[in-house]
Amino acid sequence: MARNLSSPTALLMRALAGGQSGLLSFGDAQLFVKVGRIVQVKGLRLLDRWKDTLGDEADDLNAAVLTVVQDGAALQEVWDTAAQALGLVLARTSAGRVDGKWEAGIAAPAGAFPLEANLGKAIRDGYSVERPADTVAQRLGKSMDEPLSVAPLDPADRGLLSTGTMRTLKRCRKARTLAALLQEVAPEGPRVIERTWLDLDLLFELGVLELGKTAVEGKKRNRTLDERKVRSLLRRADKFEAMKPLTALGFKPKADLKVDAEILGSQFRKVAAPYHPDQFTEEGREVKQAAAHVFAVLNQHRDDMVKEARLLSAEVERLQAEGRGEVFVPKKLRDRARVLFRAATGLEDMRRWKECVEKLDEAIGFDPNEPMYKVVRLFVGVVLKEMTGSEAVRQMDLLTIEGLGAKIELHYRVGRLLRMDGNKKKALARFEQVLELNERHVGAAREVRLLRSRSK
Repeated sequence: MARNLSSPTALLMRALAGGQSGLLSFGDAQLFVKVGRIVQVKGLRLLDRWKDTLGDEADDLNAAVLTVVQDGAALQEVWDTAAQALGLVLARTSAGRVDGKWEAGIAAPAGAFPLEANLGKAIRDGYSVERPADTVAQRLGKSMDEPLSVAPLDPADRGLLSTGTMRTLKRCRKARTLAALLQEVAPEGPRVIERTWLDLDLLFELGVLELGKTAVEGKKRNRTLDERKVRSLLRRADKFEAMKPLTALGFKPKADLKVDAEILGSQFRKVAAPYHPDQFTEEGREVKQAAAHVFAVLNQHRDDMVKEARLLSAEVERLQAEGRGEVFVPKKLRDRARVLFRAATGLEDMRRWKECVEKLDEAIGFDPNEPMYKVVRLFVGVVLKEMTGSEAVRQMDLLTIEGLGAKIELHYRVGRLLRMDGNKKKALARFEQVLELNERHVGAAREVRLLRSRSK
């Protein structure tokens, strides 16, 4: 059985697993893929379920989805229906041995959006319906005693195969023929046999299995494949090295392009996944080394951009701080100050005032821009009689506080200081202000009840 590497199913599944972008054409159909996700389908009536609503729109997936959703259908239901229909179409097309054509880098039409569905499952389900186990068994039954050879698994295919399919592939490596394979799984029952036939169908479709090769021919072919893979991987490494880091990581240049360490990490994992060492555990030493080289090149690009992004972010923060008239504090020091502040509030709850002051002073030393550190420090200073409550309140009211939680905490602490100074009317106003911001604030509600009961 010859390998059919131009099968639309094989081409599409490799494009999805490899995070590729481009156009897959077969027959009158066009599937646009963007970074491993189908974003537009043309020439296939995927939504015949809503044909009365859609008319000709069913040939254009994005237009059809928008039309159906506007008519009241659930979006996820539409996506799932389209994915199931596409799985059936691919199974029929592959059964008829229609070749596909993959063109990398072809951009999708404007306004295209991803088909949010489990497409791998839809394709496998489509094969199960269009090419059921008994049909596969009948087709392959004539070749039960032919030599069975297993090609090295393409890294892009690995993520497409279920655990059960990978188990079947492992058994294929041990078995010399399909007859030997079926004899091994026979004791596990008819359901496992049926699942094995379906697994074999997909593995032949992806070109992983081949019939009619002797063991010696298979070894020669594998060595040739290894050499080709090494050359291909090294060419990719050279290509990535010649690119600018952002381009190599799959970013398109835009005037408003914004990247940070998290975005870079996510994009790196997507682009570098096909070259990760875990994808080459069954390959030869030379292939592993070549793949590791590609991975290292991409990793270096990522590291360079993360470093540059952090430096740029730090410079932007420094300029913003200067614009506000504040001292620039690096993120590492801000994080350290937050840890100290949490420790200080814990000590405050335990009424260990002096230790609390030490932590607060240390936190303010690391980050003098954070007003809440100063609010708590002033409050504890009054408790330790370093200043009067009225002086602390005056200084607190001069601070610029942002954020709802911080404003609530400020008013609550000011209210407590005013109550401690005997200014019950102003204290009550502050506690009521807290409840306006958060009607469930337990401390403020308790203070309001006490002050009102004592004023009667």
